[in-house]
Amino acid sequence: MDLAVKEHLTEHNPCRDVEVSRPRSAERTPLTLEEAISLCQALHGDELDDRRVAIWLALATSVRRGEALGLTWRYVDFDNMRVFIKYQYTENKALRETKNRRSRWIAIDDGTARYLRTWKAVQVRRMQVQGLSQTPNTPMCSDGDFGFHDPDNFSTWQRGYLIEHGLGRMEEAEEGGRKRRRYVGYDFHELRHTQATFLIGNGIDPRSAQGRLGHEVSSMTMDVYAHMMGGNTAKPPISWGGCCEPEAAGRRPRARRRAPIRRPGSR
Repeated sequence: MDLAVKEHLTEHNPCRDVEVSRPRSAERTPLTLEEAISLCQALHGDELDDRRVAIWLALATSVRRGEALGLTWRYVDFDNMRVFIKYQYTENKALRETKNRRSRWIAIDDGTARYLRTWKAVQVRRMQVQGLSQTPNTPMCSDGDFGFHDPDNFSTWQRGYLIEHGLGRMEEAEEGGRKRRRYVGYDFHELRHTQATFLIGNGIDPRSAQGRLGHEVSSMTMDVYAHMMGGNTAKPPISWGGCCEPEAAGRRPRARRRAPIRRPGSR
């Protein structure tokens, strides 16, 4: 109809008069503070590899899975303590624009910067063993051949890792008369949601949260996190990477632990 108006076939596009209400975002289930710190301590204690770095990125920056897998060293700015999210690596194994086609800078804290610097040095050594050189185009969360990680393979590993750390489980469910095993527990989006929930609950303003999360409009941020609003907006957000380091984690307050894992909301 806009094209018809442009070509003078009609004077007005009636579709412009229709108000379309966007469906309310599904409620998501964040990790508790205790669970998040425990997971971060595990990430610090385990041997560094690309997949664990992706998990850390979700907790420390709220990036989406495809954004973590599509991030290259070119877009990591250690001098200014930030990462630039420009692309996502999709399930059809292609590097594309982000979900809403908008790039964004995300600030990182000291703990996250140290974690990423350490991983960068480890990756350099591992590439040298294979006669390769790390370049600005090398994926941060690379696969065994130092290319982009297959999203499906990553998700399979991720579920196993979360099960190993008590954040998920496999259970049998009957579907169509057949028993099938299915994963029940947290997923990558819940990790992203966890960091955003703690930041908003600690006082970050909705506008800043919108930019960090990469939401197209602030109303989406409000829909998902409205239950966390109402805190002191002047209070600075927590240094997530710092509080998850082993020495700092011991000084964090213990959060009340929830009942055993339940299935999170849809993504």
